[in-house]
Amino acid sequence: AVDYDMAPRYPMHYIFPLLYTPGRKRLVILGTGWGSYSVLRSVNKKLFDVIVISPRNHFLFTPLLASTTVGTLEFRSIIEPVRNTGFRDEHHFHLSHAKALDPERQLVHCVSELDPEKEYDVSYDILVIGVGAVPNDFSTPGVKKYAFFLKEIADARRIRNQILTNFELSTQPNLSDSEKRRLLHFVVVGGGPT
Repeated sequence: AVDYDMAPRYPMHYIFPLLYTPGRKRLVILGTGWGSYSVLRSVNKKLFDVIVISPRNHFLFTPLLASTTVGTLEFRSIIEPVRNTGFRDEHHFHLSHAKALDPERQLVHCVSELDPEKEYDVSYDILVIGVGAVPNDFSTPGVKKYAFFLKEIADARRIRNQILTNFELSTQPNLSDSEKRRLLHFVVVGGGPT
């Protein structure tokens, strides 16, 4: 039997040798971010049936995300489709999100991103949870209404579209100088490592 309680204490490369047993175990990976994608690319798919459950069908190279908002890079240049990682079966990727876990029965309860009415369970022998985080507005009034977050490709597209819209609006006839300045005034808050 495998001691799954070892997982929090040891890096992944120490855990996986303990799991090599005759036959294939089902390794379920939640998410397609940095940690999950690293496991997905490095795991030996001859030894495991690898199932990925994620609301996003690609890995996103987030340090370059800001560059896509201003057109320095195109969106497609900073993503890697998850299906290109060599799944044993095309059904091993689920465009869904995990709604609940049942560790006693080793089940992940999923909801389809394409059809929220479709809910189902996926069983696992080994579970990797790498679902990331959501942006935090720190309860600052007006942030959700007036600001853009930059976490996903869709966020970058919204920002790019708004910038282009503002540029075009600023060239419209009969605009005052103050209105043009307002349209062309952008504020970046935070920014993190990028």
